[in-house]
Amino acid sequence: MDEMLLGGMIAILSALPGLALGVALLMGKWRPASMSTARDPARARAALGIYLILIDGLILLMGVLLIALPAERVVALVPYAVGTVVAVSTLGLVPLLRAGRS
Repeated sequence: MDEMLLGGMIAILSALPGLALGVALLMGKWRPASMSTARDPARARAALGIYLILIDGLILLMGVLLIALPAERVVALVPYAVGTVVAVSTLGLVPLLRAGRS
């Protein structure tokens, strides 16, 4: 099996649980106990759901790119894709931490 195909499948499969949890949080189907101590539990739950969907959506997109693009192009794009995921996850913590304050 080609390593780009394998890497893409692993990225996609690892992003699916986070997407499901993010959707469950946004829909109110999952209410973690840690969110009940926040000043505004609904806002904290929504912020966490959006954060999970955003990060796992980027990882899912990276997996699709690994599968769909030629290897030469992927090798050039991977550092930018990983940097984007790291930057968005770091900057996305700010609204999440503000929403989770008690």
